Amino acid sequence: MIKIYKVSGYWLDSKDTISDCLITDSDESIDDDYENLCDDDIFYYGMDVPKEMGNHEFKITEWEVLV
Repeated sequence: MIKIYKVSGYWLDSKDTISDCLITDSDESIDDDYENLCDDDIFYYGMDVPKEMGNHEFKITEWEVLV
């Protein structure tokens, strides 16, 4: 089962806030697995939060497991 995280943080270049975005720990589509979510709802794929708290574009400051 794919984990989905709800995260908040900021963009590294502009320091603009990112709020309540969804990240999955898999690169796979979620369209067939979740009734209330689709791929368009996902901010980023393939990140194992909390082991990875961002990348070269953004930093995660808060997270919770949504599913």
